[in-house]
Amino acid sequence: MLGKCSTAVISPAPILFVCICIFSFLSSFFILVCVFMLLPCKSCFCLFSRKGIESRSLLLPAHFPSLGSVPAVLQGYPPLTKILVSFFGKLLGQELDPLENVLVTVGAYGALFTAFQALVDEGDESPTQDGELDSSSNWRLDPTELASKFTSRTKALVLNTPNNPLGKVCCQLSPQHLSRSLSRHPPHITAQDPSAELLAWRALPLSSAPEEKSAAPRGPGRHVQEGRSLAHPVLAPLSHHVQTTPCSKAGWIGIQPLGYPPLTKILASFFGKLLGQELDPLENVLVTVGAYGALFTAFQALVDEGDEVIIIEPFFDCYEPMTLMAGGRPVFVSLKPSPTQDGELDSSSNWRLDPTELASKFTSRTKALVLNTPNNPLGKVFSKAELELVARLCQQHDVLCIADEVYQWLVYDGLQHISIASLPGMWARTLTIGSAGKTFSATGWKVGWVLGPDHIMRHLRTVHQNSIFHCPTQSQVAVAKSFEREQLHMGQPSSYFVQLPKAMQRNRDHMTHSLQSVGLKPVLSQGSYFLIADISDFKSKMPDLPGAAEEPYDRRFVKWMIKNKPRLPDHRAEWTHGLPPPQGLVAIPVSIFYSVPHQKDFDHYIRFCFVKDEATLQAMDKKLQKWKAELGP
Repeated sequence: MLGKCSTAVISPAPILFVCICIFSFLSSFFILVCVFMLLPCKSCFCLFSRKGIESRSLLLPAHFPSLGSVPAVLQGYPPLTKILVSFFGKLLGQELDPLENVLVTVGAYGALFTAFQALVDEGDESPTQDGELDSSSNWRLDPTELASKFTSRTKALVLNTPNNPLGKVCCQLSPQHLSRSLSRHPPHITAQDPSAELLAWRALPLSSAPEEKSAAPRGPGRHVQEGRSLAHPVLAPLSHHVQTTPCSKAGWIGIQPLGYPPLTKILASFFGKLLGQELDPLENVLVTVGAYGALFTAFQALVDEGDEVIIIEPFFDCYEPMTLMAGGRPVFVSLKPSPTQDGELDSSSNWRLDPTELASKFTSRTKALVLNTPNNPLGKVFSKAELELVARLCQQHDVLCIADEVYQWLVYDGLQHISIASLPGMWARTLTIGSAGKTFSATGWKVGWVLGPDHIMRHLRTVHQNSIFHCPTQSQVAVAKSFEREQLHMGQPSSYFVQLPKAMQRNRDHMTHSLQSVGLKPVLSQGSYFLIADISDFKSKMPDLPGAAEEPYDRRFVKWMIKNKPRLPDHRAEWTHGLPPPQGLVAIPVSIFYSVPHQKDFDHYIRFCFVKDEATLQAMDKKLQKWKAELGP
């Protein structure tokens, strides 16, 4: 979590989760029971050699030196990665590094999907094991046949031992055959340009049966071209799902992959009323690994090679790479601030789209528009008139709308969040994305969801089923219980959705006044838990901050501000040409939320997060006042 929201506001989700964990612990008396209860947690890991892989994997920072090292949290919970390298390093006879040789994934399903997507190119071959029905111990690889499967195009070999469904355990002889074959045909992994690497993500070999004619937007995406029917999943046999979960009324996909049934049911009931739709838990709801997973699944399912995706700037920074990974081309249009009078507090409501400029971005290649309201990092809540403009253009040009509404409950000053899917004609072409982390102040739980019409959702279900298949059940249970409670208390003072925005508005106002007191110019946030501040005055006072000449000013400013020690303590005049020592305050440069051509135009803003407890806000006040005294008039 980014911080405690308020001592007076307690999210029901963490309490329920703790209760569930206690219950699970008490009910797990025997080790065998413990093992089976952990199966739904969907936690798995990969062990790998960084050498050779780093040149191709998007999950490693080799191609992005400007971003530095990947934070440990992206590779997995640090104590877990540490014990994995210690435990398996001994078994594998290797000295493993928790930052370089381990990646924790969403189950083995997620590990396999990540490996195939990162390493296998179009046309690469991956020989698998063949055998005859018999005792599993009698199933053997023919060395000559195995060797014949390796060609100049072979990139990888998939080995499953003990084997599912056979139960075959490869003896020492089998790995020796494999090792010899691999040594004769080493994987040809070469470095590539980062932009080419992003575009190298391939489509899954999935497609759909011909659909009935409707008012739905054109082509769903490269995963769903004509050919194979979605009624017969290509990558996940029906028998596998029958073993795992009961089948749905569709007869082919298990209920669990769509989400924990009580959660999908309450999501359909809760949001159906808000959207003015009768939602079916099996057709209109998909639970994902956070809103991040929902966005990734949507882009992969719906965006084709060469499709254009309109992204409104400033934008959450994953939209652009996800578009590129899907083979699409991002097209940017900026919210532009209206002039304010001297001394007037700017507001995110003053940042608007130019209707003519927005209309000019739609072409015959436009597949989707991404709408983030309330917006991160700006905090803008799109008005009904603005949403109607977007809706009219989407319908006019037959374009999908991907609505990222994770901050919908964090809206201030009496404003109301409006879902674009609730506007006339938009349900049939809109995906609405939400997040339990933002909804119940439980970031890190990674429970998200997508709501939408079945003719679009079916393609997301296919990608989801063949990438991670299922999300952790325990977190879904707690989120379901939290929504059930909120449905009973909706609109009442006891509702968390009533209490949370009140607490956050107090924090926003506190931070706004504190920033103003030292000469920063905050832009009043209408929603989310972020606000941006204009640092133009400091740019004129401190134009020569350390950093590369081409580096946007806000990035240099933030680096200076975050550092907690001056380079030459006790010698103010000698530190960086007379600049005051840095203050240990944390913010994010806003230029990173813009496309490269527009970064210089918005490099005088920084983003602050106000989900902080009172002690943290007071500590910020003291640092800012100390900063003000050191800067002088």
